[in-house]
Amino acid sequence: VKGSDNSENFSISWNENGLKLLIASDAPSEMTLAVWDMNESELIYMSATELGLALDYSSAGWLPGKDEIIYAACKNGATKLYREKVGTDNLPIELPLPEGWISLIKTVKLKPERIILGWSNLSTPTQILDYDIAERKYNVIASSLPPEFSLHLADMEFVTYKSFDGRNIPAIQVNPSPEKTLPGNPLIILIHGGPSW
Repeated sequence: VKGSDNSENFSISWNENGLKLLIASDAPSEMTLAVWDMNESELIYMSATELGLALDYSSAGWLPGKDEIIYAACKNGATKLYREKVGTDNLPIELPLPEGWISLIKTVKLKPERIILGWSNLSTPTQILDYDIAERKYNVIASSLPPEFSLHLADMEFVTYKSFDGRNIPAIQVNPSPEKTLPGNPLIILIHGGPSW
């Protein structure tokens, strides 16, 4: 896929029969998901970017036995989970999750209505979720939070601030938990490509 000399394309995965390739590409000017259909020699763009669902796609994959993809759409420092049928006019379907970051999506070949997710946010360390797509519900099957540690770490909020040239800069403001009794408010800044972590 080529939009300019600087276009970037990332191969994500082939479908089960090896005839369709899911890619992330910035050829149409913004990062989007697309499917290359080998039989039709056709590139099919998914509707996520056109609909403004995301600025980046951190993880995506094919649902087993279906002409459908599942993806994490990143915007404003958080990801949302969507499923979308390839080559139809159907809109993507959002699958509910608490606000946070999806770092991993793995499909389960023998259970096509289930996926495994890596999920976290600034107040919850990484958890592994078993997500039932049909029921739109999940169970935590593993957590990196030690059982003896149950303190709420912090609340986060997506904010913007003005730069010197008037542009809105996205950021995540983390407010300490009210239970903390430390004097003052420490400040930690991590700048690396924006408010996604």
